[in-house]
Amino acid sequence: MFKSVRMAVLLAGGAAMIAASCSQMKQIKHQPYPDTARGEVVDDYFGTVVADPYRWLEDDNSEATAVWVAAENAVTDDYLAQIPFRGAIRERLTELWNYPKQGIPAKHGDAWYWFHNNGLQNQSVLYRAAAPDGEAQVFLDPNALSDDGTVALSDVSFSEDGKYCAYAVAASGSDWVQIRVLDVASGKLTDDCIEWVKFSGATWSPDSKGFYYSAYDAPEKGVYSSQNQFQKVYYHALGTPQSADVLVYRDAAHPLRYFSAWPSDDGKWLFVVASEGTSGTEILYRKIGEKKFRTLLPGFDADYEFVECRNDEFFYTSNDGASNRRLLKLDLNRPGKPEVVIPEKEQLLESVSTGGDCLFAIYLQDAQHKVVQYGFDGKPVREVALPAIGTLGGFGGEKEDAQFYYSLSNYTSPATIYRYDIASGESALFKAPEVRFDPELFVTEQVFYPSKDGTRVPMFITHRRDMELDGTNPCLLYAYGGFQINLTPGFNPSALMFVEQGGIYCVANLRGGSEYGEAWHKAGMLENKQNVFDDFIAAAE
Repeated sequence: MFKSVRMAVLLAGGAAMIAASCSQMKQIKHQPYPDTARGEVVDDYFGTVVADPYRWLEDDNSEATAVWVAAENAVTDDYLAQIPFRGAIRERLTELWNYPKQGIPAKHGDAWYWFHNNGLQNQSVLYRAAAPDGEAQVFLDPNALSDDGTVALSDVSFSEDGKYCAYAVAASGSDWVQIRVLDVASGKLTDDCIEWVKFSGATWSPDSKGFYYSAYDAPEKGVYSSQNQFQKVYYHALGTPQSADVLVYRDAAHPLRYFSAWPSDDGKWLFVVASEGTSGTEILYRKIGEKKFRTLLPGFDADYEFVECRNDEFFYTSNDGASNRRLLKLDLNRPGKPEVVIPEKEQLLESVSTGGDCLFAIYLQDAQHKVVQYGFDGKPVREVALPAIGTLGGFGGEKEDAQFYYSLSNYTSPATIYRYDIASGESALFKAPEVRFDPELFVTEQVFYPSKDGTRVPMFITHRRDMELDGTNPCLLYAYGGFQINLTPGFNPSALMFVEQGGIYCVANLRGGSEYGEAWHKAGMLENKQNVFDDFIAAAE
């Protein structure tokens, strides 16, 4: 009760403070914007002449561009410095961001690992303990990898026996990563060091003797921004130099394709996933020991996602012939027509995970997650009762698991960790974040509105529960429509601060994502791109 009253007073006081300061905003004067020189560049596109007077600004290394940027920044900094409530906003944002963030526990070998952030750390720290709720010790702190904090952890993977941990780090925001290996028992780095890796981490072989990764040829010295071509898949054996790594796969005919390797858990099969962009894949395969890969699922007109390989059967999801995706399987010894395991439904099948010898189908139902538990024969066991609406993370485990952990978040609650019992289907709270606001003071509603062509589009609206929705409140509308990117409920401290000060935060699920399957995606791309803008305009209206 005290917390609710205190938060209500804080919100009212904050809103009053900002309202009083708004009149002062009118008194702020800003410096004149710098003059921007106009060049003489003109392009002729097949008879259509287009002037591009500001082409010179595209050279971000020129002295002229640097001077122009500095002048623009001076105008901005001077204006922001005069905002009377800027300090209060910074203080409140810091409070909202500063809460302990708990990752999902996972077992590797004899120990449990999870990421944890004490609140304002630049990067979360990987901890190790004997049990999920046991006393933990720091295992890997990426904040200590560099003095200036510019080295970031991009991937972590453990060997199947849990004795080694491979991690990938990137410096200064680069896409290039370096892979290093830790001996888990001693916590010391091995001599293994892999360079010139991009868009890849380490994927361990089932025998834990090495891992697969994808890399490019080393670029010219000092030239890191040149186009990278001909990504290749390699196998690295522990304890050997990178120069001895085995070339597993390359495609000399398609320089811009990406490749990643995945071995089956029994060590019998090796798969290579090829992609050309954000949609469309191809699956290649071979038996371990064979040299030539064969095409299992030809691309690139559909998406294929690997789920599991067991007893020489390849389980995968695809939108091939099913806009909302379905789960299929192929006999790798006789790969003819695939067999449908979980047929297409009205909701998008976003992904399928495994755990405890079961399948867990993660669906998007009106941009919210729901889960159905199946057997590997495709027979449903139950629809999982989730503790709240929102977005799931990490729902799945190992074959021998009786339980696993997952996270659930939404617009008014950061990621909360739950323990799931596979046999009973029950979820139990494991770790809730300690936040500096009262979630009960806010509410999220979902509405559906017609776009210009009559298409029904969903939108989430978050606001204070005590707010009168009379059309006078400030509103922030956010959306993204493209590249199959789905906007599901997630916690955003910046948006919450806006809401607690009397704003309304709206997130629209425009066409171009895949909230309603591949048909929804295609309805917002290429010649249909105008639908995306029409959906956004209709959301505002």
